[in-house]
Amino acid sequence: MLITRCLVAHVLGRPVVASEAFTSDWGREGYTAFPGNMKNQSDWALCAGINRFFFHTFAHKPYGDQNRPGMTMGGYGVHWDRGQTWWTMSSAYHKYISRCSYLLQQGRTVADVLYLTPKGAPPSFETMTPALLTKIEELVNAGAIIVGLPPLKSPSLTNYPECDKTVHLQAEKLWGGVKTPQAIQNRNYGKGKIYWGGELSKYTNNELYPNYNATAKILKQIGCTEDFESTSSLRYTHRTSGKLDIYFVSNKSNQVISAKCNFNIKDGVPELWNPLNGETCDLPDFKHQNERTFIPIKFEAYQSYFIVFSKGEKTKSPKANDVKNFVEPTVVMNIDDPWEVSFDTTWGGPGKLKFDKLEDWSKRPEKGVKYYSGIATYSKTFDLRKLNQSRLFLSLGEVNCMARVRINGKDLGVVWTAPWQIDITNAVKQGNNQLEIEVANLWANRLIGDEQFPDDGIKDGKWPDWLLEGKPRTSGRYTFCTFKFYTTNSPLQKSGLIGPVNIIVL
Repeated sequence: MLITRCLVAHVLGRPVVASEAFTSDWGREGYTAFPGNMKNQSDWALCAGINRFFFHTFAHKPYGDQNRPGMTMGGYGVHWDRGQTWWTMSSAYHKYISRCSYLLQQGRTVADVLYLTPKGAPPSFETMTPALLTKIEELVNAGAIIVGLPPLKSPSLTNYPECDKTVHLQAEKLWGGVKTPQAIQNRNYGKGKIYWGGELSKYTNNELYPNYNATAKILKQIGCTEDFESTSSLRYTHRTSGKLDIYFVSNKSNQVISAKCNFNIKDGVPELWNPLNGETCDLPDFKHQNERTFIPIKFEAYQSYFIVFSKGEKTKSPKANDVKNFVEPTVVMNIDDPWEVSFDTTWGGPGKLKFDKLEDWSKRPEKGVKYYSGIATYSKTFDLRKLNQSRLFLSLGEVNCMARVRINGKDLGVVWTAPWQIDITNAVKQGNNQLEIEVANLWANRLIGDEQFPDDGIKDGKWPDWLLEGKPRTSGRYTFCTFKFYTTNSPLQKSGLIGPVNIIVL
């Protein structure tokens, strides 16, 4: 349905394609979903053509923040609501989706191939209405190139059985027959052409469309080159709006990759637009060759960029060979241990502790840390001896799962995905600086810890008396949830700031 919706919108030129997002149960998600591990699927949907997300679900929270995580949809959907531990940090992800959606609603989709979706269910299909087949004949007469097998009958009972005879006769006229040839054949018809038979007739793994590799060879023969190619595994989509060609390119792996990217753009100057922070920059290392543009691009894990070309803009002179689009970070200072870490006592935390080293909360001996879920604040003073003219960034290393950074009382924003760093240039000063990093983990650990206490939750489909009557709880539990996701033996989730924490120059 999602792909069909996108195809229809592209054909009709509709700029907005909406879809319900993150509906599946994630194997009984259990509050393990968060923006960082949803980004890859978000980018997949954006590249597929979805540019407006409706999140599933935003569960009602009628019993107050003290009874979190609260209401659920059982094992379905993700918990996208104010009951989440990381909800106060979620705006950073929402801004990312907003920037991407806005740009991908501009202009129209660029596509050289139109896949015809059947009027029935997949995979391969042998039916087509007479009206649709008549339209295809018109397109071929006008110069369209068709790749695929002829239909054999109509899926409709309208004018049955004459409808089947009509389709059969039209198909024989258009394809020159309906018996599939052993080898790929092409047939001229009007100003267009039809390719079918051979490898094109093999549908594997319940595929809906003709063999991809065989189709790609035909497209290459007729001069239809791929819109985007890369030496690494990337996904993309392409739109054109006015004088702009807008490519959205995403790393679909959890590895850092350096990709040689090949765009079907013959001129114009490329720019990189970063949807994480809204910044734009030139890409000086590029070249135009054979009416295409080649750009080396470095991606962090699951990182994505907009690569934007301005049509008709005079191409700048190539930079020196040693000028790169991406430079390796230089560490100018390590923020050493120890750290003061403060845990919220309301949720079973121990208050302030000294961490001699950055480590996973679930490995700590204190039960109040081991089973803690929520936000903890890491505090430290560091002495910056020398300021230079370069932009400075704070690199957090490994974070589980989101973090908000403050320096000298200034809120610098949220870090929620790779490259796990944030610009601190305008917040630091020479000398002593006060650093605070708020880190949110997931609900799982507190829910698992609470399974050690008596169960005072929903039983036999009834709300507990203490909740209905507003009485204090006596079980010792901190959380209240309407669905049981964990037991005392469930594995704890890795949590907290793992680091290393460095100040870097890019």
